[in-house]
Amino acid sequence: MPDRKTTNSGVSAIGEGGVEYYGRLEEVYELHYYGENPPNVIVFKCHWFDPTKTRRTHEHVGLVKIRQDNQLRGTNVYIVAQQATQVFYLPYSRQSVKNLEGWYVVYDVPPHIRPPPPNEDDYEPQIDPVTYEG
Repeated sequence: MPDRKTTNSGVSAIGEGGVEYYGRLEEVYELHYYGENPPNVIVFKCHWFDPTKTRRTHEHVGLVKIRQDNQLRGTNVYIVAQQATQVFYLPYSRQSVKNLEGWYVVYDVPPHIRPPPPNEDDYEPQIDPVTYEG
């Protein structure tokens, strides 16, 4: 995707047997259903990397390295958004070192959880001024 505006387009998903799959988000689809209470379904089309080209190092730290030059063979390239975890691929700064050439470190992006907007109850005193309880 030469016109990609972000580099945070990496995804990971857990497959059958606990296999971790890593890939790159290619397209996003929103499925529209009709009815009284239609579900909101978001589907990701991904370019998956071959999981055999993944290696874990430093188990106590949880460092995961991936090679992006091999594509996973198969036709199952779609996942539901709830199955995905956003990741970021960090290249090594010294790609001239033979051991590090072509390898990327996988960084899990923490989800952005927004607090709910304040309401009137947030500004009301929660302590009873007579008993100082609450």
